[in-house]
Amino acid sequence: MDSIAFGFFAWLVLTAVTLRAVSARDRSVFMYLIACILFTPVIALIDVLVTTVDETEEKESKVCPYCAEKIKANAISCKHCHTNFRAEPK
Repeated sequence: MDSIAFGFFAWLVLTAVTLRAVSARDRSVFMYLIACILFTPVIALIDVLVTTVDETEEKESKVCPYCAEKIKANAISCKHCHTNFRAEPK
């Protein structure tokens, strides 16, 4: 019984570390929690640490002031809420 309790505790710790890393990288915590449950926290943690966000994509985007979704920097309208940015005074 002690080995089962230790295994569960180790799984909880690895899951917490994985979800903390996911949160710091602005990824979907829920999706990685599902990955931890279905597979193992080690695989999910490796995925978080290995994959990177493209920095050029970050520089070429902005956040819509109305719906707070990420859109391209030179967008005329938001693809999520359909706000027209040309009609607004700058």
